[in-house]
Amino acid sequence: MSPLRLELQRADIVSVRADVCVSSIHRSKDLTKGPLAKRILKCGGNSIQEELLKRDPGKELKIGQVEAVSSGKLQNFKDLNFICLCTYRPGNEQILLQSLLECLELAAVKNHKSVAFPALGIGHGYPAEKVAACLIEAATLHNYQFPKTSLDVVYVVLLDHDVDVIKTFLLMCAKGTTDLEVDTTSQLPINSGTTQKTATCPPKMPTVMGQKKKAKQANQPIRVNSLFASISSLFKGFGYSANVGLFTFNVKPTISNRIAGFQVSFGLNISFIDTFIPPSLHPLWKSITS
Repeated sequence: MSPLRLELQRADIVSVRADVCVSSIHRSKDLTKGPLAKRILKCGGNSIQEELLKRDPGKELKIGQVEAVSSGKLQNFKDLNFICLCTYRPGNEQILLQSLLECLELAAVKNHKSVAFPALGIGHGYPAEKVAACLIEAATLHNYQFPKTSLDVVYVVLLDHDVDVIKTFLLMCAKGTTDLEVDTTSQLPINSGTTQKTATCPPKMPTVMGQKKKAKQANQPIRVNSLFASISSLFKGFGYSANVGLFTFNVKPTISNRIAGFQVSFGLNISFIDTFIPPSLHPLWKSITS
């Protein structure tokens, strides 16, 4: 199974080149409601709005519903996916995660290679750590459930004012977990010997609510924050291999003047392009990786 690459960028998502661009959308399907949807309408043309309104005319979208349409005048994309989101309430992150998974599946069904996500949910009050965790977990779960996926890269495209999300991504990658509230150093034993395939079963991902058929039928996913717990101190090393439950991790730190991140053969190769970390966060990044 080839790791799906997760690339973090600071840019205007409308200017990014990817097969699929994802945006949130109001339940009324009105693209003038919401800053990113409005920008897509302005740059992509009215044909995008018209195509959306033809879907179940007169009916509002359900929370978490995904609608895929053509990209209009946005020639740097092949398709657009819109996710209907509402104001955050505890538990809504599970709906967001399921919607992200559906976007990845829709892209893979069309043999697309890349998908670009913004910081979905931030404008609706979603905590930064929930948004970052959902994006990381969605990419990892898709790679796990569909090892022969056509997707090569998932772009997470953030704006300069998304400082809290950027900071959260940095902390998650440095600590090696998507759960910043829990000390995970003792959650998984790390064995330096050979893999024992009759060893403890892999930890499980929390139950995900939703209506997505493929995700329901897939194998029980793996708890990503527990998986990443096994590599929490690897930024200081020169490479590491560890057997955890049924899985073997081969980790290679990739810190240079162009990339800072880590590579995990099971799930994700997370890389930061050199412009991702804004100057204001350089001291933070230096402190958590030194």
